[in-house]
Amino acid sequence: MSRGIIGDRKVNDDLLKKGITSFLGAWLLFHEKADDAIRAMIGRSRGRSEGERDFTERLAIEVDSEKEVLKEKLEGTFADAMRTARKDEIERIEERLAAIEERLRNLETRG
Repeated sequence: MSRGIIGDRKVNDDLLKKGITSFLGAWLLFHEKADDAIRAMIGRSRGRSEGERDFTERLAIEVDSEKEVLKEKLEGTFADAMRTARKDEIERIEERLAAIEERLRNLETRG
């Protein structure tokens, strides 16, 4: 049986035929367009004085500022998490490889 991302390749093919790629593509496009709209609003708002900004513009600027603070605080955290994840994954692969090598040695000694 051919395995795919979700399991059986036929299941994956059926999902693709039923439009999952179209759904996910639309979802990504929606978020991309929303990000573009928010960035455009923030850009326009930053060019105005505080008194000229409406509530949503002030909120968008505050959220954007907080995002930048969080990016600075978490800058190393994501990289550390990725290194840790890779290290853990490598350790699991090494353990599985050692088990496979042991099984192979056992098979060779029997045969």
